[in-house]
Amino acid sequence: MVRNLSGNIQFAPLLILHFSLLAPTTFVEAEKFNLSYPDTSYITSIADKLRWYRYKKALFQREVADYAGMDRATYGSYEKADREYYPIEKMNRIAKLLEVPVTAFLDEYNLFLYRNQ
Repeated sequence: MVRNLSGNIQFAPLLILHFSLLAPTTFVEAEKFNLSYPDTSYITSIADKLRWYRYKKALFQREVADYAGMDRATYGSYEKADREYYPIEKMNRIAKLLEVPVTAFLDEYNLFLYRNQ
């Protein structure tokens, strides 16, 4: 930062130690969602868990979709509550990007499929 006092210029360092970027479409959307679910233990649907972890990593749907090798619209359908089946190879890629185990996302039905039962 710079300050000019009567022709005398003074400099002061500005340190930003940490700030998180918000990637959802609006700040209000992320804020409402994070207030609704302070922890994933409160979340029951896979779609909301995916959104929660994506918000925590400050990623756009496009970035997750590109990493997982799918269209943004396809990934967008993963974050909608009406989806029942999630391909495990895509979920593994998403879990790797979000740095969580794939089992953190899955509900009982998809865990059953994941464990080849």
